[in-house]
Amino acid sequence: MGYAAAVVSDRMVWRRMVHEASIKGLALNKLVYPGSSMPWEPERSGSPWSLEPWSALGQQGRRFVSNGPRARDIRMATGINAKEPIRIYAGYIPGRSFRQSAEKVRAELERTGALRRETIVIQMPAGSGWINNWGACSYEFLTGGDCVTVTMQYSYLPSVFAYLVDKNAPKRAAAELISVVQEEIDKLPEEDRPRLYLAGESLGAYAIMDNFQN
Repeated sequence: MGYAAAVVSDRMVWRRMVHEASIKGLALNKLVYPGSSMPWEPERSGSPWSLEPWSALGQQGRRFVSNGPRARDIRMATGINAKEPIRIYAGYIPGRSFRQSAEKVRAELERTGALRRETIVIQMPAGSGWINNWGACSYEFLTGGDCVTVTMQYSYLPSVFAYLVDKNAPKRAAAELISVVQEEIDKLPEEDRPRLYLAGESLGAYAIMDNFQN
């Protein structure tokens, strides 16, 4: 009897924690991260030219497209005639399927001319949609801006809650995103295809790796 009561109590505590985390996570997702502002480069999602509006990106998505080097920054640091790095981000919108979000990415790939770049990096974010900006900056400088970062938010919860609530969501989102990007690359002649890399941290790494297990 005591064991049953303890189990019920633990479940109630867990549900309350998840409920509170969800409310907080949703509220944070609607905010603009301090210092973030709408990008004015057409090469970035959330810009006035984007098919994925600024309001749809979520807090971490808005932060990601707002940050990072521009072509002028890369030119100043390297002395080369840099291109404007492309950053594509699809936000997590309740009621929109991962496939529909991936189709937004497909549309952004076409709009930005991303497939004409030398390097494409699929970055899966942590649970809240966070991407390591410094990691993306590194290859943006190394490639002279001739690169694309593609990512898609699958939750607004911190990674630990996102995993415990639905551990398959990151994997499903990654599978849809990888599929769409690979489909577009496969349409190109082999000699004209960009190099494709996959990256992620925290739950993002889990999402990527699980799609390539034997």
